[in-house]
Amino acid sequence: MIWGRVAALDHAGLPPYAHELYGRPAPAPALVTRRLRVAGRVLRGIPPALRRQLPPQHILRAVERLAPGTRPSVYKLRQNAAILDNGDASKAP
Repeated sequence: MIWGRVAALDHAGLPPYAHELYGRPAPAPALVTRRLRVAGRVLRGIPPALRRQLPPQHILRAVERLAPGTRPSVYKLRQNAAILDNGDASKAP
């Protein structure tokens, strides 16, 4: 039930062109803003001791091992990626 509300709020926060792509009307901006503010207040209301326990332990251990500032590397495309060769499939590896 809660994930449905989270997903609805996520969808409501999309830009107008995304709502057009999905074919669903966008809620009023004031309504979305109010819901995001309420969600922020609720999330900030989670006690810090509990908040630190939310990520799974394997993620916390990886961050400790790699350093707190560690981030995943940027995805790199193959040099001859098919989406970049103007539709000529003969160039794909």
